[in-house]
Amino acid sequence: MEKNNQIPKRIIHADVKISNILFDQNRNPLAVIDLDTMMISTILYDFGTMIQSYTNTTHEDDGTAQNNFNPEMYKVVKEGFLFHLKEKLTPEEYENLDYAAQVAIYIQELRFLTDYLNGSTYYSIMHPEHNLDRTKNQLELLKGLREYLEANGFQSGKV
Repeated sequence: MEKNNQIPKRIIHADVKISNILFDQNRNPLAVIDLDTMMISTILYDFGTMIQSYTNTTHEDDGTAQNNFNPEMYKVVKEGFLFHLKEKLTPEEYENLDYAAQVAIYIQELRFLTDYLNGSTYYSIMHPEHNLDRTKNQLELLKGLREYLEANGFQSGKV
């Protein structure tokens, strides 16, 4: 789709996790940080990384996590995203939000696994199996998201 110009390119953050937002003592957002990841790409990637970060009920280092996907958080994040951007999204972007969430989790899972197989040279680790634990966590997160989407009528190809 992106190659056929059906999905527009926009300026995105590319790492929209909660730790990249500064909050005041009342939990009001003050600023977005870690701007070195900004690029021109599809806004679907930002939505996907938000889902990857915000819906995980455990720390991403927890390789024993089960049922770590929070469907209520998924609904709230998607509603908030659409509240602010629905009028700006193309029909193709709107139709691919759920798919983008799956792809972003899958990408992160593959990045952790690749780094583990390459000797953990990219991500900082605290023990030899750290990136493998992260991989398992993302695999469980993706499993939970896919189960939720399938239970709610989402039909997709294999991620």
